[in-house]
Amino acid sequence: MAGLQSGWLRSQQEFGLEGPWADYASNPYSRAALLQRSYDAARRGTTNSAGHNLYAGSFINAQNQNTHQFDLGHDELQKGYAQANAEYVANQQRAEDEYNGDIVQAGWDRVNAGLQAEPEPMAVGGPQRKRKPQNRRQQIRQNIAPRRKAR
Repeated sequence: MAGLQSGWLRSQQEFGLEGPWADYASNPYSRAALLQRSYDAARRGTTNSAGHNLYAGSFINAQNQNTHQFDLGHDELQKGYAQANAEYVANQQRAEDEYNGDIVQAGWDRVNAGLQAEPEPMAVGGPQRKRKPQNRRQQIRQNIAPRRKAR
């Protein structure tokens, strides 16, 4: 489970889509940060190359193409992240199932070992039946008596 958790944290950092790793300044080499950087560079490049055609339809079309490419990349990134999350959850469930299965098997192994073991020998004469005490004082004496004999 610890290995799975650390692998998932590494995946979150790699994708950079949520949590503390979604900040592009603190995680500049995540996939999301690189995609955003590429998008920003493409928009700046389109603006710089527009020159006097800043308000022309070709400039708007080029900017829309940049946005479309960014949206495609972001969608692919989110789908990859969802796939990684699904694999993490499946592996986590598999590990829990294996652990629970091992616990159940250990319980059955213990029961089977007890059934296959020979019973302990009984004392000669069979089990002795204690007399039922008639009052509280006799019950206390009966409970203390075996302990005195053991000393």
